[in-house]
Amino acid sequence: MSDSDETAPKVAKVSLERRKHVTPGEQARAGAMHAAGAPVRQIASALDVSESAARRAIASPVAQGVAAVVLRDTIHAAKAQLADGAERAALRLVELVESDRDDTALRAANSVLDRVGVGATSTVKHVRELSADELQAQYAEAVARLRAAGELP
Repeated sequence: MSDSDETAPKVAKVSLERRKHVTPGEQARAGAMHAAGAPVRQIASALDVSESAARRAIASPVAQGVAAVVLRDTIHAAKAQLADGAERAALRLVELVESDRDDTALRAANSVLDRVGVGATSTVKHVRELSADELQAQYAEAVARLRAAGELP
């Protein structure tokens, strides 16, 4: 390397290649690929453009609209698939209530009750809605019934 090379000002390389215009169809393809998880480099290669052009295509309103539709359709398909399995899941949960293992049966029973709206939070909420006098009266009544049945001294 000569001394003149070291003192010469550095000049940025400029591409004389004209920017390729990305068509709306290519923007749509970029949006679909992006929604499917394709990396920018792969999208650029598929469209035969630079990565910066691919990024602009992905950011375009056309690509964003396509990506939104793909996402909406994916979510709809996932919900439909889950709904198809809901009946099987419910039947299995009801079967587990009859389990020989107490812990499994208890968890299944609690889960079934929660799903039909008769969970522990409902009981607590109901108790909290009673006044102190009403709560004492119900307690005294319950104690009297238990004594009458011989279950309390």
